[in-house]
Amino acid sequence: MRIFIALGLLVLLLVGCSGIDQKKAEWTAKNFVNERVKFFSKEESEQKNLTGYNMSSITSYREGSLWAVVIHVESAVNNKTIDNDLIVKVNRKGKVVEFNGRKLD
Repeated sequence: MRIFIALGLLVLLLVGCSGIDQKKAEWTAKNFVNERVKFFSKEESEQKNLTGYNMSSITSYREGSLWAVVIHVESAVNNKTIDNDLIVKVNRKGKVVEFNGRKLD
């Protein structure tokens, strides 16, 4: 009987500590970029805000207890396509903790 109780508690502990899944981490990262990141292009002394951009691909992988989500962003400026990769790290609670190498509070 004790062994069943111990196994049950172990399963509950593992399920409770597993955190968010990949799909939720990608959604959180995409939402963070949509709400908090402003895109711009800089040519010489002129800066243009980019309102039309496309997230052409989103991939993710585990990095310890974090999900690292890589979002490839593209936009057209002066008949040229410019692109960049954004890296958003999401912890097991679903909070963005790092953006492009900068830790967030």
